[in-house]
Amino acid sequence: MGFQGEDPLAKKFRWETAPTRFFTHTDLAVEQQFGKRDFIESTAYLAAFEGGVKQLNLEIAVASDKAPQIFGTLLHNELLEVQLLSGETVRLFNTLPSNGEWLAAQGTFVFNGRYTLGIREERLLRSSEVDKVLVRWSLVQELFEVFETDFFIRHFNCLAAMLSKEK
Repeated sequence: MGFQGEDPLAKKFRWETAPTRFFTHTDLAVEQQFGKRDFIESTAYLAAFEGGVKQLNLEIAVASDKAPQIFGTLLHNELLEVQLLSGETVRLFNTLPSNGEWLAAQGTFVFNGRYTLGIREERLLRSSEVDKVLVRWSLVQELFEVFETDFFIRHFNCLAAMLSKEK
């Protein structure tokens, strides 16, 4: 279960699944420096708005205050490519540009992205397992392996259960 209520900005009712881990990554060269956590940790959740619009909300936490120099920013209309185990690819585009924010207490630089899901994207993600995710930043692009391969299936099922309770 996540959140349901009126979105203060959109002035529409919205439903959200609870954020869960989407992917993590630590290069082997620096693995010893990150004993209890990964260099990059990502969580994500789905949101649905009154009227049928759905989106993927993505948070990427990088355990370095140098993250903007390494990766850059998440630009508006920049690509997030979800590679499915079936071999198909789903391309999503960011609608929430993010320069990131340093959270000193956590020792992470956090970036947030928001990706609108069309009918085709929803159909594919709802019924397929995820293999990898390509994140395109302003300076680099990185391909991350997803271990929670049923991430979208679980989140769409949860969202459907929340929406069916409303009807």
